[in-house]
Amino acid sequence: MAEKTDATIVDIYSVLHVLQPGTLGPKSRLKANKPCPICLQSDRTKVEHLDLMLDAWDPCDIVGVESNVTFAVSPRLRNEFLASEVRGVLFREMKVSLNGNFAVSSPGVEAPELVQLDVVATVPAATSWYDPLEKCERCGRVTYQPNASKRAAGATTSSRRPKGPLRQVPRAAWNGEDVFWTQDPGPPVVTEKVKLLLDRSVAPQLILHPAQFV
Repeated sequence: MAEKTDATIVDIYSVLHVLQPGTLGPKSRLKANKPCPICLQSDRTKVEHLDLMLDAWDPCDIVGVESNVTFAVSPRLRNEFLASEVRGVLFREMKVSLNGNFAVSSPGVEAPELVQLDVVATVPAATSWYDPLEKCERCGRVTYQPNASKRAAGATTSSRRPKGPLRQVPRAAWNGEDVFWTQDPGPPVVTEKVKLLLDRSVAPQLILHPAQFV
């Protein structure tokens, strides 16, 4: 368990969007998640080995994959995360593949060297962007639906001009991780430490929406 940190002095942000220049390739290996036969919900998809099939490439330090179920980062950013002792992530070797149109979309560009970044920490609590509907009597999972706050935040097109209310994260459930999922189906959350690393990186289309511990 990560060392507990005083949440009152930690700024946090939701990762609303990051560039997604490709899809899961055929060599990707996913962890099978059987849905509950009653509520039909399953655990969050886990990519145990990432084969990123690129459509095009411009040099950058972080990209998302399949609606950000996992990420790929440059070795430079990986090293900065490690040097800064960022908590809540796991790095894995990965494969980069090029689809048939890559040479047309990115002429003269070679396949980049990338490392998979997987978010492995989860805060066992829901946030203010989602309303609970019901709890399954069979598996115990809660069904959530996005509310007006989440829909308003979804209209944000720049980190400099966030829209909608701040996403509220229950701090009692947080154990000091710098990157983490929450119990609801929302995007991952990062601390100010990670934001500063990303601010110094090449991260096209990255949108961080301010959040807060409550």
